[in-house]
Amino acid sequence: MKQILPFLMLIIFMLSCNSEKNQKNEMTAMEISNTEMKTAEIKGDSSFVDFFEKFMWNREFQKSRVVFPIKLKDNNIKSSEEWRHLPFYTANAYIPTLTSDTLSIFDKDVKLESTIMFTVDFKKEIAESFAFKKVNKNWYLKNSKKTTFANLPDLDFINFLTKFSKDSIFQVKSISFPITESFADSDNDYETATKTIKQEDWEFWKLTDDINQLMILSNVQADNKYRNIFFRGVENGIWVKYTFEKINGNWKLIKIEDYST
Repeated sequence: MKQILPFLMLIIFMLSCNSEKNQKNEMTAMEISNTEMKTAEIKGDSSFVDFFEKFMWNREFQKSRVVFPIKLKDNNIKSSEEWRHLPFYTANAYIPTLTSDTLSIFDKDVKLESTIMFTVDFKKEIAESFAFKKVNKNWYLKNSKKTTFANLPDLDFINFLTKFSKDSIFQVKSISFPITESFADSDNDYETATKTIKQEDWEFWKLTDDINQLMILSNVQADNKYRNIFFRGVENGIWVKYTFEKINGNWKLIKIEDYST
C-alpha cells in the first residue's frame, strides 16, 4: 500500500499539470481568437461606397448591418426576422450620384462617420432618406423615411437640374459652349480622346430621366461652386461625369467626361 500511494500521487500530479497546460492552451486559443476578432473589428469598412455596394447586393450582410428596431418607410420593424431586402440600385445599369467639388464617395480616402443618403425620384417628385452611422468603424442603417424635395440637401442645385431638364432655352444658356467632352476611345484601345461640342450641335437633353433615383449624401458641400454628377456602372464599365460650376450666380455645365469601357 505504501508503494502504491506515491505512484498515485505522481499520476495525480501529472494529470493536474496536463489540465493546467490544456487550460493555458485553451486560453491562448481564446486570446488569439479575440485578437483576430478585435483586429477585424478595428479594420472595419474601407469606405462608405464599398460598404454600400455589399449592403445593396448581399442579403445576409444587409440584415446584419441594420439597427433593430428600425422605422422603414413609416413601418416599424422589430427584428431581423421581419426584415425584407432593400434592392436599391441592383436592377439599374448605373448609380447616379451628386457630389461637390472633385470629392466623390467613390474615393477611398473620403472619411465619414455618419451620413443621410437620399434617393431622389424626379418623376414622382419625392425622395427617400436612409440614415447611416458608423459604429466600431462599421456602417449601420438606423432609419429610413420618405421626404419631400424641400428637405433635400443642396435644394438650389436640385431645382436647377429640374429646370435644366424641362426648359430647352434655359438649358442652352446653362452650358458653357463650346464644351469639351473627354472619352475613352474604343477605336484606339480606349485611349483618352476629346471632342468639342458647339451650341448648334447640341440636342435637348432631359437630364432628370437619366439621373432619376439620384443619390445625394447629406455631407455635400453646399457652399462649393462645383457640382459633379457621377454615373458609376453596376457590375459594368460605365463611368461618366458631368461637371457644373456656379458662374456669376448661375449654374453652368462646363465639362463632360465618359470613360466607360
